[in-house]
Amino acid sequence: MDVCSWLICIFTFLGFSVPCLANNITVYSGQLGETLTIVCPYRYRADRWARKLWCKEDEVGSCQAVVSAPRYSLSGSKTSGSTTISDNAYESMVTVNITNLQKDDAGVYQCRTAIFGDVAILQKIRVLVLEENLPGNVSPLDKVQYSISGSQSDNQLYLMIFILGSSLLLCKVLVMGLVYSWWKIQTERVKHESFTFLSAEQLLRTEDRHEEPDSGPHYINYVYRGHLEQPHWQE
Repeated sequence: MDVCSWLICIFTFLGFSVPCLANNITVYSGQLGETLTIVCPYRYRADRWARKLWCKEDEVGSCQAVVSAPRYSLSGSKTSGSTTISDNAYESMVTVNITNLQKDDAGVYQCRTAIFGDVAILQKIRVLVLEENLPGNVSPLDKVQYSISGSQSDNQLYLMIFILGSSLLLCKVLVMGLVYSWWKIQTERVKHESFTFLSAEQLLRTEDRHEEPDSGPHYINYVYRGHLEQPHWQE
């Protein structure tokens, strides 16, 4: 495999790996019996009039719908069981409130948008239900902010380490490719010069061979000439 093929493989690997790392899971934690608030921002122009969905992943990876926000509403909300979803189009923000947290509420959720059959994931959320009380007086908003910051910081750190390691590996491959290309060019140049020198030397030897006088005895001509000068008295 040549250098170009290696570079194509590395860029392809980076192109597929970075989006996977960027699509991380944000962790929200709440106390048993309390209310947990989750926020999902979206793009104003692209997702303003799209349908906002809140679903929970099952064991096989499918996302089962829990509640959806009203469509074509700038600040509508809808409740299903203990979960309420609201869409604030002015701030481009979907807010989900889970009241009276229970153990069954723990799991992985998805904030989704759907428009004309095209479904997109805004954010993946992991909800943790804590049974023990946290030390100190911490408001629910502070808990949410702490969970978001901690998750994003860890994921960003891993992403930076991955990108840094990949960049170093790519630099090494590029240097090795340049060194290999330079060595190949030098080798071809030496082969070409050697072939040119040998060809010139063979040509000179051939010319010298053609220019050498023929000093050998002409036995055939001598015999033939003697035969012609011989008298034909026998006839």
